[in-house]
Amino acid sequence: MKKFMGTMVKTTLTLGLLVMTGCSNVSDTDSEISETASKAVSEVSEAASEAVSEVSEAVSEATSEMSKDTYGTAGALADDSYTLEEMLTYAIQDEYLAQAKYTAIAEANNNANPFSNIAEAEATHINELLPLFEMNGIEVPANDASERVTLPDSLAASYEMGIEGETQNISMYKRFLEEEVLPTDVKAVFERLMAASEEHLQAFEQENANFRKNEGSGNNPN
Repeated sequence: MKKFMGTMVKTTLTLGLLVMTGCSNVSDTDSEISETASKAVSEVSEAASEAVSEVSEAVSEATSEMSKDTYGTAGALADDSYTLEEMLTYAIQDEYLAQAKYTAIAEANNNANPFSNIAEAEATHINELLPLFEMNGIEVPANDASERVTLPDSLAASYEMGIEGETQNISMYKRFLEEEVLPTDVKAVFERLMAASEEHLQAFEQENANFRKNEGSGNNPN
């Protein structure tokens, strides 16, 4: 961009000086102006192209940074070390998201098992995490998880989503529990939440197996 602006200034000054030189031969002056103008246009075009390329690259980098998902397990599993605030934030965000997803899936599928029950359990998990924020002077993140939910196109896909979500949640808590400096009360909550997620995972896997079995026999309406 700086090069483009510099080229524009240089071109303007060159053309101005050329006109002011007072050449005695008008045709020579016209020829010189035409040649200089042509060269200037070429330089401006090249500089503009480079400026556009620089802006495009900057926008692409900014967009890439913005598109990185740092919410819940997506953010947690992308990091390799954590502050206490980061762990608590990632944890409650993921519990927010699980509650929102399972509630939406249950409502869309006539309260199919085990989504309703697990959605209620996620509310309990959130309530277990909330006191840890207050005790450690950390601001509780806003719950905007419902804005991040995209419903799967089938019940089968919903079970797969549940399995994937609980698997990632377990991986997140495992990472947190590997941190050397972890307050005892926080560690205890993380351990309970991870154990609960392991139970949720088993429930989803069992229901998914049952669904697949019934689907194979033609007993599923979906």
